[in-house]
Amino acid sequence: MANLSVSQPTIEEQIVAAYVAGEGGIRSLSKRFSWSYGRVRKLFETRGILRSRPSGLPQGLAERDHARFWSKVGIQGPWDCWEWRAARYPAGYGIFGVRGRIPQGAHRIAYEISRGCDPGDLWVLHHCDNPACCNPAHLSLGTQTDNMQAMAARGRQGFQRHPELAARGDRNALRKHPELILRGEQLGTSKLTEAGVKTIRHQHSSGQASYRELALRMGVSKTAIRFIVKGISWKHVANSEDVDDAP
Repeated sequence: MANLSVSQPTIEEQIVAAYVAGEGGIRSLSKRFSWSYGRVRKLFETRGILRSRPSGLPQGLAERDHARFWSKVGIQGPWDCWEWRAARYPAGYGIFGVRGRIPQGAHRIAYEISRGCDPGDLWVLHHCDNPACCNPAHLSLGTQTDNMQAMAARGRQGFQRHPELAARGDRNALRKHPELILRGEQLGTSKLTEAGVKTIRHQHSSGQASYRELALRMGVSKTAIRFIVKGISWKHVANSEDVDDAP
């Protein structure tokens, strides 16, 4: 009688099966199977099984998590550093934990909440060279190479030994040359356009829509809408009354 052997499922098949069974999201499964976040996401996109995030909320972050997060941040002026007031890693980066997720750097969570997207495998870089800063205006996406090049260009290793030499405040290069900062639609991860931002502000100021209603229409979080209305984010976009009421 022939000896029938049963082939073992491939790693791809195991990842897909775990995802379909609801055993985890992209991030948890990438760690479980030692695959990169981008590779797992591409696998799900290719198979046509990638689930969309409801209401534009970052995966695993609820509105209550947003409120708890920002309560730990010392929010100052739009150009100032917003210091993390809770636990920090030895290097100075803030630590924030959400149930069901591995604790992450507070600056990464700040980027995720304000932009409405998970940075994934990319690094969240500080323009201000302040690890504890959670001001979304001071954060951008990049690679490890980008981070190393920025460290070398700014001499950041030396600033760790002599922080008094760092160009902060009005001496910071980005304060002197704000046009160097990528904003709004210049960011490849942005979900909104300048026209959409003007519509949000117009409809909220005229009482046509609440934070929640605008968040649902635009596919972003209520926190992102509040930041836009209050001028904390997208502050480079001037308010305009000459916008359409349609979202």
